[in-house]
Amino acid sequence: MAGKLKRTETVQVRLTKEVRASAELLAGEDMRTLSSWIERVVMEQIKRDRRRKVVL
Repeated sequence: MAGKLKRTETVQVRLTKEVRASAELLAGEDMRTLSSWIERVVMEQIKRDRRRKVVL
């Protein structure tokens, strides 16, 4: 198993109650925290978006 990444950046996002509840449900099904689940979803989108060059 890979070591934990040190996260230093914070992003604040405003969501509707319904979006947050849905995201929490999906995160729980993946046995992830909401933050970890959101990070995974964002990374998947970055990888799909071939038009952008991202430094990881």
